[in-house]
Amino acid sequence: MLFDPGDPVDTMLHAESAGQRRTARNKVLIASGRHPLTGRPLAKNGHTCGDCAHHVTHRHAKTYHKCDLRATSSESTDIRVSWPACELWAAP
Repeated sequence: MLFDPGDPVDTMLHAESAGQRRTARNKVLIASGRHPLTGRPLAKNGHTCGDCAHHVTHRHAKTYHKCDLRATSSESTDIRVSWPACELWAAP
């Protein structure tokens, strides 16, 4: 063997999934004052995505929370109802 690639199990244990990377990215965006989905500045009104008129739910085997301004069938456009609202927040 020309080189030792190391223990493949050890490498797999430390790899992050796409969802874990997305969660970390979302936390950074919120901390910097940007909404993770829309990229817009966060609203200063104390509201969340869950109490916005643009919040919609899709019920299948699970319930998926989406913003009707940016909804696709991808997991990457799911929102968290606890996220701070963006400047596009509208009263329900």
